[in-house]
Amino acid sequence: MPEKAVDSEVVKSGEAPSEDDCSEEAKSEISESDETDTLSEFPDEILGDIPDELRETQPVKRSLLATISWAFGALLLLIIIAAQLAWFNRDELLLRYPQLDPIAREICDRLQCEILRYKDISSIKLLNRDVRNHPLYEGSLLVNATMANKAETIQPFPRIQLALFNPGGEVIGYREFNPEEYLDDSIDIPAGMMPELPIHFVLEVGGPTEGAVSFEFHFL
Repeated sequence: MPEKAVDSEVVKSGEAPSEDDCSEEAKSEISESDETDTLSEFPDEILGDIPDELRETQPVKRSLLATISWAFGALLLLIIIAAQLAWFNRDELLLRYPQLDPIAREICDRLQCEILRYKDISSIKLLNRDVRNHPLYEGSLLVNATMANKAETIQPFPRIQLALFNPGGEVIGYREFNPEEYLDDSIDIPAGMMPELPIHFVLEVGGPTEGAVSFEFHFL
């Protein structure tokens, strides 16, 4: 009888582990493996199918060169925009800052453009005029007059047309004058007409002036 008891103990101690015990051990091993392994240890072929949101990523450091390049590009763009705005508003800028005039002239000489863009003929007013026979040339007229720019900004000097009429109101002669022809050499023509500044000019009119009893000025 004692021998049977011993055999029974041996059989119990040598029993194979149950399925539940194996399952628990496997779960424990998998859990420990999950804690030590990361996705970064898998080959790239496997990671390629995993969405970016699920990957373990490291913060990307922006290089100093890329930062400097971006900042320089942004600054250059701002400078270009500011230069364009200044150029399209150059009339007002030249009025506020006359010292910029030489720079504007040099740019226009290179680009073959006009320094002043604003032009409002209706704002140029004739302040006074005096028409008489020319003291040196018989049959000619000498005109002295003053005009002013009533606009709020600088504008180019206009061309001037003088028309002569006989007693019947018919035109018997007219002539157009460019700024170089009616302004004194001391006046800076490219600089334009400053607002509210009276400008004296002289016109010499030859040709068929006999019988002229009236005249008209037109700014063109």
